[in-house]
Amino acid sequence: MSLRQLLSLPVESWRSRVVNDFELNIFISYPLVGELKMALYEAGALYASMSGSGSTVYALFKEKTNLPDAISKFIIYEGQV
Repeated sequence: MSLRQLLSLPVESWRSRVVNDFELNIFISYPLVGELKMALYEAGALYASMSGSGSTVYALFKEKTNLPDAISKFIIYEGQV
């Protein structure tokens, strides 16, 4: 099935079908990126993915969600690095 066809399906079905091929290798090298994606799903995301080769992890939600609590451990503050 083409990406265009997959994107015409309900968003709830994208999780197992719309896949970024870069994710596996990035998650192996940078496990926190994979943990962030899972935290977004645990926070109620319908779909979460890495953009392109990994500059961003994004998620789609059905309702407004309080993300700071769900992802606070992933936020790096100045001077913390």
